[in-house]
Amino acid sequence: MTNIVSGTLTVIFDPPFYKGIFECHFAETYQIAQVILGTSAPTSRQIEEFLIHRWKSLDFFQSDQAPIPLIRKINPKRLSRLANKSIRTTGVGTKAQQALQKQRESKKAAHKKQYKMFRDQQKQLIYQKKRKKHQEKHKGH
Repeated sequence: MTNIVSGTLTVIFDPPFYKGIFECHFAETYQIAQVILGTSAPTSRQIEEFLIHRWKSLDFFQSDQAPIPLIRKINPKRLSRLANKSIRTTGVGTKAQQALQKQRESKKAAHKKQYKMFRDQQKQLIYQKKRKKHQEKHKGH
């Protein structure tokens, strides 16, 4: 069995920066990474240099979306209904945009959890200091 790896790079202008969106399809997985390329339009040479020197530093996010199955011709009214239903359930955007949004949300949740842990540690430390001070006051009586 042979595994085929395919990848695409899409360069988009999201003012004021140019962004590169890397998409990789390998077997049943779909991975995506985003990188800011700068304020001026990247040349082919700059993209090639980026791929050679900074490919390993890309932070790929693995999406759990199933591959798109091949479908037969569908009645236009049914197709319209399915499109409207799809937009209501998944939202507007390309598969890459949705994967990037999911990555942002997962990083946000991880940061929130880490910050909550930090806050709890700080509260515990303050409580311990108050308790120790209280015990010191009543030690000699």
